[in-house]
Amino acid sequence: MLSASFKKSSWKALKVISLSFGGVLVLLFILPFLFPKAVSNKIKTWANNSITSEMNFSKARLSFFNHFPSLTLTLYDFSLKGSAPFEQDTLVVASEVSLGVDLSTIFSKTIQINEIYLTKGNVHVQVDTDGRPNYNIYESTAPAKASKEDTSGASLNIDRIQLEHCRIIYNDRSLALNIKANDVNYKGKGNLKSNKFDLYSRIGINSFDLSYGGIPYIQSKKLKGDLITRINTKSLDLVFEKNDLKINQLPVQFKGEFSFLRNGYEMDFLLSSGASTLEALFSALPSKYLSWMEHTDIEGDAELSASLKGKYVANANKMPDFTFKIKVRDGEISSSGASSKIEKLRLDFITRLPQLNPDRLTINLDSLSFQLDKGHLDADIDITSLTKPLVKARMDADIDMEKWTKAIGYDKFKLKGHLQAKLKADGRYIPNVSVPAFDFTSTFSNGSLHFEDVSEPIKNIGFVVAAYSRDNSYANVHLDVSRINAEALTNYIKGNIQINNALAPNIDANLVGLLHMEEIKQFYPVDGIDLHGDVKVNVVSKGPWVPAQKLFPVTTASLKMSNGAVKTKYYPHPIEKINVDAVLVDTTGNFNALRFDIKPVAFEFEGQPFHLKAAVDNFNDPHYDISANGSIDLGKIYKVLGKEGYDVNGMIKADLSLHGTQSDAMSGQYAKLDNKGSLTVKDITVKANIFPLPFHINNGVFRFADDKMWFDQFDVHYGKSDLHIDGYLNNLIGYMTQQDQHLQGALDLKSRYLQVDELAAYTGNSDPADAAAGAPGVVIIPANVRLTVNAAADRVNYNGIDLHRFHGTLGVENGTLNMSNTGFNIIDAPVVMDAQYTSLSARRAQFDFRISAKEFDIKRAYKEIKLFHDMATSASSASGIVGLEYHINGRLYENMKVSYPSLTGEGVLTLKKIKLKGFKLLNTVSNKTGKEDLKDPGLSEVNIRSSIANNIITIERTKLRIAGMRPRFEGQVSLDGRLNLKGRVGLPPLGIWGIPFYVTGTQHNPVVKLGRNKDMDLQEGKEE
Repeated sequence: MLSASFKKSSWKALKVISLSFGGVLVLLFILPFLFPKAVSNKIKTWANNSITSEMNFSKARLSFFNHFPSLTLTLYDFSLKGSAPFEQDTLVVASEVSLGVDLSTIFSKTIQINEIYLTKGNVHVQVDTDGRPNYNIYESTAPAKASKEDTSGASLNIDRIQLEHCRIIYNDRSLALNIKANDVNYKGKGNLKSNKFDLYSRIGINSFDLSYGGIPYIQSKKLKGDLITRINTKSLDLVFEKNDLKINQLPVQFKGEFSFLRNGYEMDFLLSSGASTLEALFSALPSKYLSWMEHTDIEGDAELSASLKGKYVANANKMPDFTFKIKVRDGEISSSGASSKIEKLRLDFITRLPQLNPDRLTINLDSLSFQLDKGHLDADIDITSLTKPLVKARMDADIDMEKWTKAIGYDKFKLKGHLQAKLKADGRYIPNVSVPAFDFTSTFSNGSLHFEDVSEPIKNIGFVVAAYSRDNSYANVHLDVSRINAEALTNYIKGNIQINNALAPNIDANLVGLLHMEEIKQFYPVDGIDLHGDVKVNVVSKGPWVPAQKLFPVTTASLKMSNGAVKTKYYPHPIEKINVDAVLVDTTGNFNALRFDIKPVAFEFEGQPFHLKAAVDNFNDPHYDISANGSIDLGKIYKVLGKEGYDVNGMIKADLSLHGTQSDAMSGQYAKLDNKGSLTVKDITVKANIFPLPFHINNGVFRFADDKMWFDQFDVHYGKSDLHIDGYLNNLIGYMTQQDQHLQGALDLKSRYLQVDELAAYTGNSDPADAAAGAPGVVIIPANVRLTVNAAADRVNYNGIDLHRFHGTLGVENGTLNMSNTGFNIIDAPVVMDAQYTSLSARRAQFDFRISAKEFDIKRAYKEIKLFHDMATSASSASGIVGLEYHINGRLYENMKVSYPSLTGEGVLTLKKIKLKGFKLLNTVSNKTGKEDLKDPGLSEVNIRSSIANNIITIERTKLRIAGMRPRFEGQVSLDGRLNLKGRVGLPPLGIWGIPFYVTGTQHNPVVKLGRNKDMDLQEGKEE
């Protein structure tokens, strides 16, 4: 009876549970369909009001099952643009973005979004050189678009963030920091709506890359980790309390703090592996160096730590301190099948970089040692500073290279030979000034190198090196490399080189070599290249090489190539019938007797022959005899001989003959010259990684006559810029043959539109589409060039500023561009300017200009000219006509951006006739003094003289006349708007009596007090 009752009760309970469970499932299915528009519309209203950049998606779907059990609105084919200045670039693109909804708020007027899911997305975070990021796309307080009757919507209170199979790129040009993370899976949980909360995270990254300053530090590493981060959203402080990460096999702990300052960051980071293993340490190396580890046993103890501590404040030149340490004990490396192993491996390495200053760098390799059978390596190195390093080093090595390569299991090649080396060095290295006193000896004997996948080795490799300087003088440096030898089949190179005195090298060299090009593939791996022909090299040289004294060693050198051919897998036809016969001879040891003779260089490509003959002798007064004839299809040639990072297309046709001497050309004795012919170019396109855009030469003719190379109807395009060039260059031969000679000329340059920012070179190897490694640098002015350019452009755009009807004379000399009496219109006002621009490197330049603008609209200048906007911030409250006479100089950095702390100069801003409206400074003075006439006054014929240095504008005493009163002011204004002014409101009738005041605070929030203040200067900002 009891059993039947129990069964009946159980059956009822099971039915209730099943019905309840089924009801829940049905509810989960039908709930999104009962009010899909209500939820969707509220979220869309929130997005429209809160997301400030462009957002797009193909469709939206409300469901419990995309991220069960959360109710989510999923946006498909999602894309989101970035914030200024990256409005046209994509910040996020994903196949799906899901927004989780708090069920308890579903019937409320405001729905809470508490979860975000990103699936198969690409996130590209960018920060420009001014520190402006592209992720400022969220407004926490939505604009009041809705009426009081319709206050429904959504709000963001995130408790969970999840990324699935995403790719993240972080490119911060202000820090030169670049991060790439592929196949990112991340889950983060925490009460993100609180001012203070702990974020618990789990992250997995399949491939992680990090580079700083263009140098890769982490490449293709797998990362896994459980993280706890304490976040204070009010103070923007981050505390990394517990962060257990794994870089491949290496477990590391990351702890630290990070705070946002008003003008920078403060950080205290520590990354430590603790007690770990040498194998785990090796696994953290870039993957391309790890193939040898697959069949190699690695044992031993290892420990790694890195720290970054301090403040990063760019305008005050404050940088954090960096420290990196590695310790290895009792290391062993052995490969399966090897008879010997590397053992007793010991390493103590510490490097410190206080304030990230290369001048304060210290590298301490206290010990690096190991044993290999009967061989060994024992070394220690101390280096202080990088620009002028103080070096102390000792090294002793005796290694059987065959045993070494077998021990580490490296199988890309087989290396044999006995290497012995000893080094002692002590002293400071200053280029062209001093070297450490050193003694270095090394021998390599019985060597051979056998590459993988080729049949023959390079054998009988050997050399003996003896180099020393008994003191720190360049003049006492001695280098002797003897018994140089290498053989492969019937190919060989052998000889010796001796150099004494690094300041004025005295050379004694003898090298001879023979290369049968068709045999190369038998001893060196060449993929997809067929080579034919014989190359012979013979060099005998003895004597001093001092270009400044026109001394050249007595030399006989020859390079000959016969019946050559090159064919690659990239193009079906070869370059063939290659013949080169080049000779360099000097019989007396000076430039007078130096002769370089190419007789000839010839080749044929697709049935089109090309011939070049060139002879130049007497390099004190070059006598030249050059001829070239033939056509070259650059695009097809490039496919055969192309270099990575470049791309070339177009045609060149040569038919020219040049004969004469440099002195005749320079003295105007043109009758003694016989220069004629032309070099025609058509549809040339050149792409190079150092420039973000390709160069296009539509057409042009280089015409040679007398001492000049003329440009005839030369049309060039680069990006949006167009150039039409006429004119000439001269002294070509001297420029190409002598280091101290300048290329000279005069050109007429016309343009409809010139975009200066496009001409900036990249500062490193860069992929513009990925915005990864490098940032555009500055416009580079070539050295050893003297050009006069008469320029005229309808429109020039620089850094967002439009110049119209630009005209002037430009002079280029020794890497400097001078502009004199340059005129243009800006904001419809005529301007006259003299300027000088010098490129210091690919990253830095300096400028100096004087500008005169008699009358212009101050409101338009404030809105349209960034430099005026930043230097004359009070102009935001003014309208009317002003004049400007100013002299200013400073530096530019990447992207042609102005380094404001570097600016120095002085000048006068004349208020011709303006009206102030809402000018907080005068209005606040008016309120404090009780003088209503000071509010929103009109001003005319007022000269405001000022100077600028170290981010501070110093204003001289300036007197005003307003409604019978005689106000005056003087003091300092910083470029970020801080104020330190003092003044006096002179009262009617003559201003003899007055009310003193002083002003602090900022231009947006001035603090005015009556009375006199103590003279305290604003804190200056030094250049980075």
